[in-house]
Amino acid sequence: MTTRKTAIKSNSRELILMMEEENRTVNRMGDYSVTKYYDVLNPDRTLATDINGWVVQIVEKSSRASVNTTRPRILDTTKKIMDFTSNQVNNMCEAYIERFEIINGTSEDGDAFANGAVSKYGMNDKGEMIPIVNRHEDAFLQTSGEIVQRGINYLFVDPQKIADIERLPWIQVEDDQNDPSNGLSHISITKRSAIERIPSDSVNRPVHTVVATWELDNPLTNLNITMDNEGLKGGGLRNTRKNRQK
Repeated sequence: MTTRKTAIKSNSRELILMMEEENRTVNRMGDYSVTKYYDVLNPDRTLATDINGWVVQIVEKSSRASVNTTRPRILDTTKKIMDFTSNQVNNMCEAYIERFEIINGTSEDGDAFANGAVSKYGMNDKGEMIPIVNRHEDAFLQTSGEIVQRGINYLFVDPQKIADIERLPWIQVEDDQNDPSNGLSHISITKRSAIERIPSDSVNRPVHTVVATWELDNPLTNLNITMDNEGLKGGGLRNTRKNRQK
């Protein structure tokens, strides 16, 4: 994918990077999805339609679940959770970097912080692997737990910075459950310092945090979502995405 060059120099005005939640879904035992998009705003908070470039998000995710067994069993690594869920839920304790193309001031793709149920899985009549969360005989294998996922976001629209970002070894894999970014363009967390050395072209660095919790006696996932568009003071963002489809 080739990024069109921004129509202005990044230092000609103070740009604001805004996250906006698009939708959310919740189910049982850590099963959730929270989708957001990005807008780039002018200082007067109008959409900066002449801006093209990249948003780069540094993501960290940690998980800890307790299995309802006679002897305590803690799942606190990606491998332990993969083994427990029959390889259905991956990347539960990982860090990575992903990017989103900005065209005419808005992101082309949405970002989903999402997770499957931390449960035993079994095959249904259609041959599909699904969570076993409602069968009484499997109650002793249900879980309680907490998942914390956090993303720090940077905006790059200056032509030289765009070139620096595109020079990094990004990879993109479609339909691969081992891919932490769900098919989006991403690189290893080892490149974090390379990203942080490049000053963001926005006056803020928004932080998106999702904390998901569930209990044995209340397995429905509870979400605590914070979209910290730091650097904004007062007022609200006009709705710029009423008709956008993911």
